[in-house]
Amino acid sequence: RDNMNVGFTFSAKSGRQDGNRSLDGYQTLDLRAGYRCSDKLSVNLALTNILDEDYELAYGYNSPRSQAMLSATFVF
Repeated sequence: RDNMNVGFTFSAKSGRQDGNRSLDGYQTLDLRAGYRCSDKLSVNLALTNILDEDYELAYGYNSPRSQAMLSATFVF
């Protein structure tokens, strides 16, 4: 049975201009995993920006550092 799923996303962006401001390039790595415990219960874990990259998508707007999210779904 395929009870488990695992995946990742790697993103690399080069330096760029935001108006007259220069923004540095950056890399992020996100991981996710899920497990189907039964027909009614599944559990998921997502880890975002696990490299703890400090970066801006736009000048003055910092993006979130590392985060972890755990969720469970139960079907009645």
